[in-house]
Order: sequence, then C-alpha cells, then structure tokens
Amino acid sequence: MPYIPKTKRSCLNGKINEIVDIINQKKYFEKDETNGALTYAIMKLVVEYSGRRKQKWNYLSDITKILDSVKEEYKITILNPYEKKKRKENGKISCSQRILTNMMKNGEI
Repeated sequence: MPYIPKTKRSCLNGKINEIVDIINQKKYFEKDETNGALTYAIMKLVVEYSGRRKQKWNYLSDITKILDSVKEEYKITILNPYEKKKRKENGKISCSQRILTNMMKNGEI
C-alpha cells in the first residue's frame, strides 16, 4: 500500500477522526447501524472522489484497485495479528485426516 508522508497525513486525520466519532456516537447511530454508517461513509467518499475525476474507465477502475489495496492492508495490519493472537490463546482448529484427504483429492488445498 502506498504510504503518504506523516507531514501530509495531518490534513486528513482530523476529518477522518471526526467521521469516526460521529459514526460511534449513539445520538446518531445505534450500535447495529455503525457498520452501515461506515460503509456509507466509505462509499460516499469514493463516489465524491470519482465524481471529481475524469470519467474514463481507467480512472474509475483505479478505485477498485485502491479498495482492494485497503482491504489487503487491513488484513495485514489488523485482522491477521488479531487471528494470530486468538489462535495462540485458543489453539488452532483441528481438522481430521479424512477431511484433509478429501480436500486434497478435490483440489481444495
């Protein structure tokens, strides 16, 4: 994922933190609505950004690459360390030899 210098992040961080604070405030969204609010905020950001760019396929398709990059970075920095910690705490999920053999026969692993 491309990183921008820390000196250039500050102009974004304040606004991003404001949005996150709004999403997490109970006066705006119930607990079960926060995922939807986050999804809306990300989509709105992408749509607004796209709308101000040239309407050409390569510019518009760049957004999917950006979102894929964000997804992978999230998995690397947040999700994978969490799962590693939980695996260490709770142990790995065991799988019987029969299941593994069948999965190998079916080309699933």
